[in-house]
Amino acid sequence: IYPTIEYFKDAWPEGLNEAVTARIRELLEPTHPHLVQRAEWAESVLTGTLPLKEQHLDLLSAAGIHSLFDVVRRTPEMLTERVKGFGIATSRQVHAKCMGLVKDWEQQQKRSEAA
Repeated sequence: IYPTIEYFKDAWPEGLNEAVTARIRELLEPTHPHLVQRAEWAESVLTGTLPLKEQHLDLLSAAGIHSLFDVVRRTPEMLTERVKGFGIATSRQVHAKCMGLVKDWEQQQKRSEAA
């Protein structure tokens, strides 16, 4: 995902995304543990379990996108670029559906904390 500038993208070492993500989580844990919890939950939701069309699930899998986190961390434009067979309309639809799942989970967490 990082970086967004083409020059840096070409020189970005393999595995650096994971290192950057891990460091961000370390920094967020003390002050924003709910964000870390949300990311961990999204990573645990496998793409094959998402309420999407079977064709879309197959294309996501073929593109190496295997979790809800992998979908929502990308913009629709990034999904279009990454997933062969996704146009911008499909990417927006899939992204919106997945973001809806995240919002539903957040609401459920708030209700359970309030109870």
